[in-house]
Amino acid sequence: MGCDIHIIVQIFDPLTNEYKFIRENINTSKKFVLGNMTLVVPDSSLKGDLIVNSSEELITNFKDHIDCQINTEECECEFDFNLQFHVRRDYLLFKRIANIRSDNKSGKNMEPRGIPDDACIFLKHIILETQDNIPLCQCFDPCDLHSHTYLYDDEINNLDIENSKGLSELKELLNRVKESFPGFKSRFIIAFDN
Repeated sequence: MGCDIHIIVQIFDPLTNEYKFIRENINTSKKFVLGNMTLVVPDSSLKGDLIVNSSEELITNFKDHIDCQINTEECECEFDFNLQFHVRRDYLLFKRIANIRSDNKSGKNMEPRGIPDDACIFLKHIILETQDNIPLCQCFDPCDLHSHTYLYDDEINNLDIENSKGLSELKELLNRVKESFPGFKSRFIIAFDN
């Protein structure tokens, strides 16, 4: 069984002094179902920026649409809550950033850091553990995730892993974030599943 990566991207908003969530623009994306998971991927034929949401906006939207999960044929709101980004399965990358699937403890490999100390309740809800005051959403299942860690944009830029296609995709995602939000600091909260 393979291990996959789940990435939540945030940018720091200096006006509100908080990290906000980044997601695909649903109007410039394709949606498809893979097994029991709905994926939203950018449509390369459509150009569009990424979207930013505060945790308060996302919690309110979750609460407003909690009944929609019962009848998803009438409402596709779950696509609007898809905050996770993915890069290809690349054990060279996984080993370097969180010592995942490592056969030795190389000094170059980082140990998982957990989630950031300043993580908001919504981030904890979607990537770590369900929070009582936020409704459950079929989009997320934090109980399956492990080896939580995070990287800031400068750390991603400084990574160098020979023959790592996953790192190339991670850097492409970082470039998209920088193009959509020039001048903003970003961080990538990462977890893995089996």
